[in-house]
Amino acid sequence: MTPFENQNIQTQDNPFSPKGRFSRLSYLAWMFITSMIYSFALLIVIGIASVSLIASGAGFDILSITSLLLG
Repeated sequence: MTPFENQNIQTQDNPFSPKGRFSRLSYLAWMFITSMIYSFALLIVIGIASVSLIASGAGFDILSITSLLLG
């Protein structure tokens, strides 16, 4: 046996293997899509809540709310 036979051959990073580049990019894409869905849902909930607070006439002034949110 030669010492070259005992060496481990480093495998190449195949982009379409389950542990390759395609899997990592797919994970990032799904995380981006999921975060966009959650952000859109949160925006809808905040919009509905703000419209219902203003429509209820609970004594909220829109200018004071916007100045509070904007700093």
